Amino acid sequence: MNNKHLACFVLMMFLVIELYAVFMMHSKASAMKQEAADGQAAAETATSDVNIKKAALNGLKVRTEPLVLFLNEWDPFLRQVSSAERGEQLIEALIKQAGVMCIDRRYSKGSATGLSYLPGTLSASLLLEDDYARTLQWLGDLESSLPASRVMTCTLSKGQNSNDVRMQLTVELPLVEAAVAAK
Repeated sequence: MNNKHLACFVLMMFLVIELYAVFMMHSKASAMKQEAADGQAAAETATSDVNIKKAALNGLKVRTEPLVLFLNEWDPFLRQVSSAERGEQLIEALIKQAGVMCIDRRYSKGSATGLSYLPGTLSASLLLEDDYARTLQWLGDLESSLPASRVMTCTLSKGQNSNDVRMQLTVELPLVEAAVAAK
């Protein structure tokens, strides 16, 4: 082989290497273009999913707005009794403030079945005997002071004196625990 053949061979090898490099660069460029197209498609899909979810969220906000307003109105009253001790104190304060004679009182803490947002209840069984007007006024004060309370039973009967009434009452107060109240 002479110098011309060797030079042609080297030049040919150089061209083959150059063609191989161009081919590799072209395949990498086409792979990058494909990856960019896939990324663009994924971005468009994600954008449409976000828009669908935003529309669903807005629809949910519109549908639940009355419920949220209702909950916001009642939230301070529900948080008024954060523990059983606090509920007992409120009831005792109302009895003392009204000056109603309480013959018997029993408190028991229970659980609100099926209500995840309400961890428990305080049940107060009271036996009151006093003047008819004062006793019924006390019941009205109880319901206005603790609007989240629920009167489970209320039995009225004649008291010992002519104007007295005996009221056997069971009141249930929702308890919002301190951990839930801190939210």
